[in-house]
Amino acid sequence: MRTEREKMLAGEPFNAMDPELVDARKRARRLCHQMNLADPDDGELRASIIRELFGKTEEYAIVQPPFHCDYGSNIYLGTLVFFNFNCVVLDSAEIRIGNNVFIGPATQIYGATHPLDPAKRPGTRHWHQRAARDHRLRRLDRWRQHHLPGRHDWRRLHHWSRQRRDPRHPAQLPRRRQPLPRHPHTGSHN
Repeated sequence: MRTEREKMLAGEPFNAMDPELVDARKRARRLCHQMNLADPDDGELRASIIRELFGKTEEYAIVQPPFHCDYGSNIYLGTLVFFNFNCVVLDSAEIRIGNNVFIGPATQIYGATHPLDPAKRPGTRHWHQRAARDHRLRRLDRWRQHHLPGRHDWRRLHHWSRQRRDPRHPAQLPRRRQPLPRHPHTGSHN
């Protein structure tokens, strides 16, 4: 019989209250807490915590506190990865972040979901399901978005910044100024 951790990594429904998974989450929370409280000038301590927390790290992984994750062991970082302040990664699925990725403040990456159909949920509220696919982030500059499970259109990530720069975008067209209404008795604009 498969363990709940094996079910989680295979993308099947799993019981998140399994003792092995509870211990793994406690370990991650303890390491996140140490990293969040570590002295910013103690780079060696922060680097050792990052190496212990994540499944794999290359050179130059920088994490600004506060940072929170579920397990940490399912997060794989490439070279030069920067997490800005207040990031959350729910890593019940593998989260692979490539080289030269800068993740903006308050970014949330969700690798877990709950069954949306109530008929498919088991009898306990502690059942979760991994996202439909693993997450891979590669060379996304100024990435700040709630990254939800499922399929994504990567072209939409920069939609807001594109609309601010493109003079043909409807948000950039000049607005016609409407004349002020005249008072019916005095004829003034008050």
